[in-house]
Amino acid sequence: MPRFPVVAVSASQIFLFDGPVAKKSPFATLQRNQVRVVHSGSPWHRLDLIADTAEGPRTYTVMVFGLGGVLKRLKGVVDELSQGGG
Repeated sequence: MPRFPVVAVSASQIFLFDGPVAKKSPFATLQRNQVRVVHSGSPWHRLDLIADTAEGPRTYTVMVFGLGGVLKRLKGVVDELSQGGG
């Protein structure tokens, strides 16, 4: 995982970019309906995106420090992903 990953969510997919600004194509593209989301922690918040692959489960972990508007954006992503795929 890159040091500053960017998570972008569409109706059917999750895109993971090398950040903090997405300048290249995503290093991983996940199908929303095949990803489990686990969120925990405070003040460091951990977001695990767990995808089942042919090689077994693959986990993409994003750590976020909860200051300012970051938590509001993280909560929005978690809420959106928790609703399931499009």
